[in-house]
Parts: sequence; structure tokens; C-alpha cells
Amino acid sequence: MVLVLDLPEKNRGAGLALGRYYPIIIENEDERAELNAFFDAERPAMVTPDLLDHQPTAFHSDRLIVTRYTPSRPGWPWISLFYWPKDYRAAAVGQGLSMARGCYTTELFDTSEARDEHDLLIVQSLRERHTLQIQLISSEIEAGTGRA
Repeated sequence: MVLVLDLPEKNRGAGLALGRYYPIIIENEDERAELNAFFDAERPAMVTPDLLDHQPTAFHSDRLIVTRYTPSRPGWPWISLFYWPKDYRAAAVGQGLSMARGCYTTELFDTSEARDEHDLLIVQSLRERHTLQIQLISSEIEAGTGRA
């Protein structure tokens, strides 16, 4: 699952997806609980919630897995989450993609067309060097909003 934070105006910038969003990949309920505890902790200033970004993945597959999320409400981004199996990771890094947990890339888009174009370019580029085994998952973002 991908949790997307829409950061306050003062914390937005070029290092964030679409200049304002911070996506967090959550693989299981233990990680969800860990993230909730992180958000509930008192602190004097905002801290980047990257605690899960550097943990090793618990998920493994020999297939390239693309999970596509549709916005739960107007104004939220379209999302592509790629899981890169070990044999494909060098190609992703070679394309300048930054990986969370050493195996995921997350891209956010203003439109479904931009997301589709991006995903197609990635697949076409990989197809030139690899015999692809792709699993496509289309998912609805959990309906629910919150504040952290």
C-alpha cells in the first residue's frame, strides 16, 4: 500500500513528488503500526517520515510488479508503484530512478494520461534489454483521509 502525505505549504519543494507529496510504501500491518507510532510521537518540529524507506523489503518476486493507484478524490495524484526484481534493478537505477528499500520506485502524476505514458516508456525501455514478466495490479486507494 502507498500512503501519500500532502505536506503543508511551508514544507513543499522540488524534492517532493509533484512538489508537495511524500509517498510512503507500507508492506504490512506491523509497518502500519510503526508508522502510526511515528506520527503520534511528540516532537518540536516536522521530521521526514522516511523510517520505512531504508528498511529491507519483506516482499520478493521474480516479476516486475506495477501497482497503479487511482485518486480517491479530486486533486489527489495518480500513482505508479513499481517493484523491481533483482535482475531489473540495475536498469532502473541506470534510468535515474531512485529506489525505496532498494526495490521500489514510486511516481505520482497529475493525470492518468501522464501516468500511462510514463509506465509505457518504462516497459518499452526494459523490453529492449529483458524478456519481461510483468504483473499489473490496478488498485483503488483506500477511501479515507487523515491528518498527521
